[in-house]
Amino acid sequence: MKRKEINIDLRLLAELQPETFFEHLKYFFFELKTEWETLQDLEYTLADGTKIVIEKGFKCDLCSIPPFLQSFISSHSSTVKAYILHDWMYKNDYLMDELGVYKARLLADNEMLRHANMIDPDKKRTNKLLYRGVRTFGEGVYERKEYD
Repeated sequence: MKRKEINIDLRLLAELQPETFFEHLKYFFFELKTEWETLQDLEYTLADGTKIVIEKGFKCDLCSIPPFLQSFISSHSSTVKAYILHDWMYKNDYLMDELGVYKARLLADNEMLRHANMIDPDKKRTNKLLYRGVRTFGEGVYERKEYD
């Protein structure tokens, strides 16, 4: 297996560790919460030609994969830059007012798949599987609003 270099500076900020039996069970089937921070600006060009710069210091969870699946699918693969874009689009409600919830979320999910395939075309099956995961389970995350 040939490893590709990620080439993005990230810092792990926090990882929530389960304490009770039920928390262990929950995190085994769902996900262990981790938060990462970008240590550099990241530039993207969307399919329509729009340029996006995600500034240094953006906090995200990268790719949320349940622990029981992490033996098969890595959340820290060469395509991590695509997951950061996806998280940014979700967190910033990118074009939600203009397109509506469904189309804006579809755009974010499609851009994640497009960028993942551009970064690592050898992983198209895995990229498609992750895409199906966000299409199936991402709705609750996308519609959630966090107020500070």
